[in-house]
Amino acid sequence: MPKERLTWVDTAKGMAILLVVLHHAVLLAHSKPWFDDHMDMLTRALMTVRMPLFFAMSGYFFLRRVGQPWRWQLQNRIGPMLWLYVVWTAIRLVSFDLTPWKRDPEYPITDFVRLFFDPLIGPWYIYALPIYFVLGKVLSSLPVWVQFAVGAVISFPVACGFVSLGSDGWESVLTYFIVFQVGSLGSGGLGKIAARATGMRLCAAFAIWISGVGLLFVADVSLASLWRVPLTAIALVMGVMAAVMVDRHMAWLKMSWFGKRTLPIYVIHVQLICLIYSIEIDLPNSVIVGVLAPLFVVLITVAGALAIWRLTRQIPGLYAAPWYGQGANTRQRRSKARHRKI
Repeated sequence: MPKERLTWVDTAKGMAILLVVLHHAVLLAHSKPWFDDHMDMLTRALMTVRMPLFFAMSGYFFLRRVGQPWRWQLQNRIGPMLWLYVVWTAIRLVSFDLTPWKRDPEYPITDFVRLFFDPLIGPWYIYALPIYFVLGKVLSSLPVWVQFAVGAVISFPVACGFVSLGSDGWESVLTYFIVFQVGSLGSGGLGKIAARATGMRLCAAFAIWISGVGLLFVADVSLASLWRVPLTAIALVMGVMAAVMVDRHMAWLKMSWFGKRTLPIYVIHVQLICLIYSIEIDLPNSVIVGVLAPLFVVLITVAGALAIWRLTRQIPGLYAAPWYGQGANTRQRRSKARHRKI
């Protein structure tokens, strides 16, 4: 039986996208005189939270339509994501070329021809999804344990640092496939975790996670090791329970609202951060500034991305594929269809 849309899933995606924006707000601030190492340590620790939670929630409803034929998959899932990846890679490269602040490494507009060979040129998360859709469809007829075994073979060697591909983009794409599987194949288990979430259990999960991450930092052990697997597992449990508790006790945050609008935030936020960092402001070099400045940038960036989306969402092909379909990112035949997100 198909699952109904669950609010906590959107809340979890909303939390994840804010963590993604925070990560880039810190990462792109390394050259600033007010940059603080404490924020860098925080975002490195959250590596086991933000993208695993994002991909797991992106896969949560995948099995609803996995039985549809390949033509349907191409029209409604795979094709729309590839379209958006191409469109927003072009927009991103143009914006980087025009913005005074340059990211490191730089990608000139001419690199557009390599967009399918280096996912990091564009919004790699959007490129990863159609790859996961294809793999999920191909593996769907196999027993679940076999599917997970294949996912482990694909993801663990790269995620745990045993194999280096020399490409951060492709390493990220391979790393998170098994997390997508956890969201899709393990959706029942995640649902049970959500149903049993309590404040005490959330605190316990957080204590285990922060203790594990802290021990690795003290021992100077990379998170890209075997320890990444259990830490990511507990981080997913923590993230799901946190989403439920936010829904239950802090609904005023409207986090599920952000979760339904992850696409415009994701595809726009990096360009906005680069634009903000192009403005030279003489800020004092202090811990307070180093902590508060990235948080302020997150606030401005998210608000700006949503404002741009509201102004441009009617442009055909910008946030959905230009053809009609039944997917979340295709044109809807219903005249008053709501604009859904990935």
